[in-house]
Amino acid sequence: MRSGTRNKVAAYPLVLALILLALVTGCGGGGGGSDDDGGVVTPVLPEPVLSVSAYPYTLPPPADDTELLQRFIQARERVLDAGATGQFLSYRWSELEPRVGQYDSVALGQFADAMAAAEQTGLTQLVGLQLINTVTREVPAELEATAWDDPAMIAAFQGLLDQLVPHMTGRVRYLSLGNEVDGYFGAGRMTELTAYAGFFQAARSYLAGPLPDTALGITITAGAWLGPDVQSWLDLTQSSDVIITTYYPLQADFTVRPPAAPA
Repeated sequence: MRSGTRNKVAAYPLVLALILLALVTGCGGGGGGSDDDGGVVTPVLPEPVLSVSAYPYTLPPPADDTELLQRFIQARERVLDAGATGQFLSYRWSELEPRVGQYDSVALGQFADAMAAAEQTGLTQLVGLQLINTVTREVPAELEATAWDDPAMIAAFQGLLDQLVPHMTGRVRYLSLGNEVDGYFGAGRMTELTAYAGFFQAARSYLAGPLPDTALGITITAGAWLGPDVQSWLDLTQSSDVIITTYYPLQADFTVRPPAAPA
């Protein structure tokens, strides 16, 4: 389950307000205050967007493609009934571009088809490009050991964006670069954060022209925002347009938490 704006933490509205306040006051004042309020900056909380991925159940296996389609429609209806106003689609960089400059034509075709189909739903579109997927790098094979802010890494990603941007223009409201990256960095890689922030800034600058209305962010788990390294995630996302958060209403054994639990 995903939610978003700057910040996208609909699952934890109190945390949302506190993080926004920290971001605003951390900017050093400036405009936004007035003589009447003593210069106090009041954060503006934009309307959150709840994005839920719709997946059809596969057990028992569907008898044919028609039944699979019916299951998908049913899953989507349940997402809408849950109050979702957004749709999330994600793609691994390593899947779209297994080796630098060698793009998977089938994967790119599926991406193009998905963007075209998503436009018809009327839902706010959130697309995730998974350079990191929770605990693993998802980059072309040659870049596995390359620093995030290395010119070769940045140039390769810009090449991928050149393939994808024509299909995203006018369709994608939010774009996430990296999925649940706190899992990756928190596993002994916190020293890579500065390089990743530099990579993100380079991508943001590159997309400012072709995707001016798309807000860029980095997906971080809700648990990380409530954990001891919250300042690290604030620093990582300080140049992003939006904070994108995943939240799973599950117990430690993966059973679903009761409806009365904080959500």
